Amino acid sequence: MGAINNNNTASIGFEQQIWEAADILRGNMDAAEYKHVVLGLIFLKYISDKFEERYRELEADKDDVEDKDAYWFLNRAKKQPGKTLFIDARNMGTMVSRRLREMTGKDIEKIAKTFSTFEKGKLKDEAGFCAAVATGEIAKQDNILTPGRYVGLAEQEDDGEPFEEKMTRLTGELSEMFKQSHALEKEIKKRLGAIGYDI
Repeated sequence: MGAINNNNTASIGFEQQIWEAADILRGNMDAAEYKHVVLGLIFLKYISDKFEERYRELEADKDDVEDKDAYWFLNRAKKQPGKTLFIDARNMGTMVSRRLREMTGKDIEKIAKTFSTFEKGKLKDEAGFCAAVATGEIAKQDNILTPGRYVGLAEQEDDGEPFEEKMTRLTGELSEMFKQSHALEKEIKKRLGAIGYDI
């Protein structure tokens, strides 16, 4: 797993450790759920590779290309050569069930406009929502296509709470969560042991 190098977020010094912790937690996701994430990412990688492949073909043979669609494709590709668009829509819409998120008309319009702007080569990255990322940067991240890794976090308004006080509060809350997690783990082991399944 590659090192974190995200220019959209402030460096806090332990990004890699956070990412590795998140990766461990991801491993607990039920396989039936994870396939929905993985299949989408595989599809995006496939489309990205095909786009690059076709662009290189047209670039090499552009003097012989007569197909207007091919010219259109080449012109579009030139505006964003070697870049992939990432959109993170997790904060958009409303969850109507555990797996289904319902988007509003404005949400869909924003996503469509973002894609159109990217095609025109005029997209400006929006922290927490979208980013046009160079293929080389994606390669540095082991070709991981998780949007959140590239779009970063949206800028937060200063809530006025001093940093040290906030960290003390948050680490206290995290410590309490860990205690609850350990207690739950012990209870699960106890109940499994009672029915003959020791872990």
